[in-house]
Amino acid sequence: MLKELLELSFGKELIPGYFDLPAEEVILGKGGLGVAIVKSAFGEHYLDKFAVHPDHRGNGIAGGLWKELRDRYDSLIWRSRLDNPVNCWYMKNSDFRAEAGKWSVFAYGLSQERALELVPQVAAIPETFLK
Repeated sequence: MLKELLELSFGKELIPGYFDLPAEEVILGKGGLGVAIVKSAFGEHYLDKFAVHPDHRGNGIAGGLWKELRDRYDSLIWRSRLDNPVNCWYMKNSDFRAEAGKWSVFAYGLSQERALELVPQVAAIPETFLK
């Protein structure tokens, strides 16, 4: 179910073995129609996946998931492709954004210096979807 939700939400196939990679936490949204996957990277909490079923976007699932993330994590860093239409929503829900190659790197709760230090490392994390 989780694999299908992620692949449907992103419109891409996950790399083989994605679920063998360790996750710090998997938070399921209302009715299993959304998911946030948090991992540990570079000594910080890294939001690896944030997805909502395409047929249920705009129904408050993303907002509920985001509230859970904010309640559980004082700081978080993540990336999104530069052309991702969700980036404007991420901007509203972050206090840091920088560009690195094909990525926008977002964060909240980190110092500006720490977030800037992490940008190249976060941008270099291997992709988890097949092209």
